[in-house]
Amino acid sequence: MANTQKALVKACITNIEVLDTMLKSKNIDEENIRKLSDAIAFLGHASFDLSIKRREMLKGSLSKEFQVICTAQIPVTSFLFGDDLNKTLKEIREVNKIKATSTFSQEQNYGHGYNSNKRHFLDKRQNSSYEKYRNYRSNRGKGY
Repeated sequence: MANTQKALVKACITNIEVLDTMLKSKNIDEENIRKLSDAIAFLGHASFDLSIKRREMLKGSLSKEFQVICTAQIPVTSFLFGDDLNKTLKEIREVNKIKATSTFSQEQNYGHGYNSNKRHFLDKRQNSSYEKYRNYRSNRGKGY
């Protein structure tokens, strides 16, 4: 994929050079200039899409901690993961460290007195009318 992307970039550069030559000439053909400009935009978009696809393919090879660098929020530059990968990785480590030391965690409170009773709240009532419906399966939304 990287080689395909390099070929796209070279095609884009060639088109830019032709466009530059056309703009400097005395005979300006506006229709061809517009078409060439559109072609350059399409090639640029295709190159960006390939960068995102390449990131997605690498995502599974990375530890879960660093998979966030594969998102589109990290800008695509001449390098697949941005210009300053070391800085980005350092920021990710710092954020993960803050997450790990936060004072509130749902996992800490789960099952320690909070919602630890597995019974449904309506089961706690005596002689409830709910009892007859407890095992009833609804057909709602199933197209019956």
